[in-house]
Amino acid sequence: MDEKNKKLIISLILTAIFLPLAIIGGYFYFFQKENTEESVKEQPLVKTASKFEVFPVRLEDFLRPPKMYGLWPYGMRGNSADSHNEGHPGWDFELKKGSKVYAVADLLIQQIHSGDHQEGDQEIMVIEANAELNNEGFHITYHSVINIEPSVVEGAKVKAGEPLAEAGYPLSENSVMIHFGVFPPNDSIGSCPADYFSDSLKDTINQIVANSLDIKTGKPYESVCVGKIDKELYYKNYPENIKYLGGAEQFE
Repeated sequence: MDEKNKKLIISLILTAIFLPLAIIGGYFYFFQKENTEESVKEQPLVKTASKFEVFPVRLEDFLRPPKMYGLWPYGMRGNSADSHNEGHPGWDFELKKGSKVYAVADLLIQQIHSGDHQEGDQEIMVIEANAELNNEGFHITYHSVINIEPSVVEGAKVKAGEPLAEAGYPLSENSVMIHFGVFPPNDSIGSCPADYFSDSLKDTINQIVANSLDIKTGKPYESVCVGKIDKELYYKNYPENIKYLGGAEQFE
């Protein structure tokens, strides 16, 4: 066999060996690529909500007309440090006895501890939780609750809209109060909660305002947030808290 024929036979043998391998390799490459692309398509993007879609209380649980005030707005100033003359750092809702309070978002319960009042043998409690908006951690406070749901314990995850407890601070023979606060990142005082609720809840908020009663004027408040926190008065009233300020507080 001459040299030319030898080279031809060797070339045909190598082609017979490596061509199937190339075909098999190409098949697995494209099969894996297709599966990977399908897998990426099927995976939902991880994205937290931009606004709270659930209100902490129900509109039907408000007394009409209110016995006391219906709503105590954010920023409302009392007459002394005991009544937040620097500005009220959240919302107080006056509700019917037995009214529930609800998770405004998917919550991680951080702490459950005693509040500042005891009604007979029943201690008023505080629920503190974490939520996320725009991938940032927010601190949520439900102050003055009783009859906490058995599933609501420290470390528990609660879905948006699920009941947490009952409003518990007594205001009259048939009304109770719950304090609700929202603390954005690096804000240790609390900001106006209305800024963080969906536009779909504007009608609910407007109805709550319309049903409120300013005890000074006898008329409804103008808004759920009527001002900001006075920095000078806050420093004067709470000198022990100054070291905890995070820098994002919305002072006047």
